[in-house]
Amino acid sequence: MTARRFLSLYVFDNKQKKLRQMFSSGDRLRDVYATGNAIYVMTTNRSPRSEGPSADRLMKLMLKKT
Repeated sequence: MTARRFLSLYVFDNKQKKLRQMFSSGDRLRDVYATGNAIYVMTTNRSPRSEGPSADRLMKLMLKKT
């Protein structure tokens, strides 16, 4: 789930019982999809009311095994 102003992706750390930042691109996160050992994140750097080109990106984040 994403929200309009979120610039980072967080995970809940069960050991410490708190949220910790997992990823930040500096752009707004528009959508997040987790599958297998990867998380796909769609970002945008532009407000929907702005004019001009947008630099939307689709990124694949690979999860490390710990």
